[in-house]
Amino acid sequence: MKIITLSKLAKTLKPFTATLVGDVFDLFNVEQVRYLHKCSEVGRPLVVIVQADKTAKIRSGFNRPIMNERQRAEVVAALEFVDF
Repeated sequence: MKIITLSKLAKTLKPFTATLVGDVFDLFNVEQVRYLHKCSEVGRPLVVIVQADKTAKIRSGFNRPIMNERQRAEVVAALEFVDF
């Protein structure tokens, strides 16, 4: 499964072997897809951190996120070049 906790990820990967990126990923758009694809070219596996709803609300505004963190994680995980 692609969607896992950070503690499980730490047990799965060797230290310093992954490309790690993160963001809110609310209202997912083509620029985010392109960004993640470029990140996957830098190094594999590509690990994408989807920030929690509480963090998204602070960063993006009171009415955000529009999708909850589980839904946002599912959208990101659906990309074939995202490993975790």
